[in-house]
Amino acid sequence: MDSLGVFVFPDSGSFSREDSIFPAAYVPLLSIRRYADLTGDSPGGVRRQVERGQLPVQRVGARIYINVALIHQKALSAKW
Repeated sequence: MDSLGVFVFPDSGSFSREDSIFPAAYVPLLSIRRYADLTGDSPGGVRRQVERGQLPVQRVGARIYINVALIHQKALSAKW
């Protein structure tokens, strides 16, 4: 598992069930910084997407969190 709490594929040729690219635990809300780290975007880029209404957010007091649960729900219900 890397420092972001995400399992990654090993560098060697072996692969086990424990090695995966999926997060170790599902978290429905992520901070802007954490979401940026996981998506490879910059925190500023994520903030711009939030300001444009491109990402769903949940406000908790003065903090803003990306609503990953809603992103997953929309992705799963999308007609392809």
